[in-house]
Amino acid sequence: MIQLAATTHAYQRARERTGWNRNALMRMLDRIFYFGIRADSPHKKLRDFLSNLPGDYADRDARAYGEHVFVFAHDSPGEAVLVTVLPLPHDIRAALAVERHWRP
Repeated sequence: MIQLAATTHAYQRARERTGWNRNALMRMLDRIFYFGIRADSPHKKLRDFLSNLPGDYADRDARAYGEHVFVFAHDSPGEAVLVTVLPLPHDIRAALAVERHWRP
């Protein structure tokens, strides 16, 4: 199992953008990492958005969960660190809803 952690910046952005405190974010990390929609999604619009995140996030592992994108970095094998939380654009939210509906 992968060890999950979060940076101070990620805590701040989660608080600002989702309303979650530190404990809520730590409880949700497993769900986000394992059940969030990844960049290999079959839905083209969602796949393109997650694969082509702007700036420093391009080489990171992004997961869409709820109405947000959670960006993880892999510092070492077996460890993933949440770097930031980004809002999901409105047009991509519809694609995420379709993906969640058809996901087995």
